[in-house]
Amino acid sequence: MSRSGCYHAVRPIEGYFHFHVSQLQGIKGARCSVPPLPRSFFSRSAMSIRLSFVTLIFAVAALGMPVKRDAAKVGQDIENLDEQAQALDASVNAFPNMGGTLTQVYGIHQAAVNMDKYIKTTTNDVNAIEGFSDDEGNSMLSLIKEGLAPDVKKGLDDLVAKKSALFALGADSITKADIDTLKEDSNAFKNAIVAKAPANLKNDFMEQFDAIINELANAANVYST
Repeated sequence: MSRSGCYHAVRPIEGYFHFHVSQLQGIKGARCSVPPLPRSFFSRSAMSIRLSFVTLIFAVAALGMPVKRDAAKVGQDIENLDEQAQALDASVNAFPNMGGTLTQVYGIHQAAVNMDKYIKTTTNDVNAIEGFSDDEGNSMLSLIKEGLAPDVKKGLDDLVAKKSALFALGADSITKADIDTLKEDSNAFKNAIVAKAPANLKNDFMEQFDAIINELANAANVYST
């Protein structure tokens, strides 16, 4: 027991203080004083708070800063989008003219959803660039004209050909809804890329996208009847 009548009521453990209340029981009038926390404890805590606050400020600022994209990224997006159009066509071709399953219907639906995600991603990346040169624009046009547009057309032609089989499973409504979504977001993609295209290429982009959107509209009409 200490001179104050407190038997080690407080002892440091790993820089903190642990109170042994049980040690005080039965000691009448025992009084214990808790040693003050060392000044270095407050210094370290304050420094930690300041660093955390500064980190938070930078994190919030980073969230508010637009992410820059370039024409090369958009070109890669278009190639990725073309792959999604091919994947959609593959899922349609995997669906038989008779005896299809709801699992296969879901596969078609999921492929359409994935393609739409890529359309939105590409649109966002187009909106994030200031513009692109004639060479960059011609490269994008080539990707669309020689890859994306014909692959979208083929996929939609195959989808139209499977209408009766999909209708038999009651999947015509969800198929039309997917086509409508692709059409709406393709139109947003068109508006974005035409706005950023050089003046002498705007009509070329409009022509390619109008053809794609018309194909989507025709397919939607087929599934409306």
